[in-house]
Amino acid sequence: MKQLLTILLLSVFSLTCFADEQVVSTRKERNLIRKGNELYDKKEYKNAEEVYNQALKENPMSYRALYNKALTQIRIGEDEDLKDQEQKKQYLQSGIQAMESVASINGVDPEVSSMAHYNLGNIAFKSGDYASAVQSYKQSLRLDPTSDKARKNLRIAQKKLQQQNNQNQDQQDQQQEQQQEQKKQEEQKQQQNQQDQQQEQQSQPQSNKQQEQQQPQDGEMSEQSAEQILKAMENKENSTRQRVQGQLNKGNKNSGRNRPIKKW
Repeated sequence: MKQLLTILLLSVFSLTCFADEQVVSTRKERNLIRKGNELYDKKEYKNAEEVYNQALKENPMSYRALYNKALTQIRIGEDEDLKDQEQKKQYLQSGIQAMESVASINGVDPEVSSMAHYNLGNIAFKSGDYASAVQSYKQSLRLDPTSDKARKNLRIAQKKLQQQNNQNQDQQDQQQEQQQEQKKQEEQKQQQNQQDQQQEQQSQPQSNKQQEQQQPQDGEMSEQSAEQILKAMENKENSTRQRVQGQLNKGNKNSGRNRPIKKW
């Protein structure tokens, strides 16, 4: 798998330049395409793009010149030496749009259209869009069943797509497990809260009962009050006893004085 993937990346944006005579081609157009191809091989991509533009001026319907221009723009957009990120982005977008235009001419020039679909598949693969890559490689093979590169890259893209789907499924399963676990924890927390409330409600009457036992009810007296009353009654009783006793003692004395003198 690693070896096949390496082959795929090496074949990304491989240039197949066309300079064969077309129905509406001109000699100047063909010469310009050949010149552009030479500059492309030298990696002089911006100069090659200018020459392909000249060929398109000679023949705006030259899909082969447009195909080569699209590849050149994509190469510039992928150039690591180009530091202007915005410029790289513009070149890449322009190249992809031009390649999509060439891919849409299935019945006009199947060979060029097949190569356009193949390169669009490579672009999608490199961006991680394996589903789109699979579709592009399949379309390339429909137009050119002899394309071994498209067939090889299709197998690799299908494997990568399967791996991606499996990973996505694993992530979904993991998310569902996390959601179920979170729901379970919330239910347990809710049950615990309900149990705590029930225990609090059950303990509340017991506390009131204990408080009732400690505090006197209406019509009853506390132990301290009872002791005070008993002590007051006892003091009153002692005082009454002392008073009565004093009166008795006084009576006894008076009775001795008033007795008649005994005669002898």
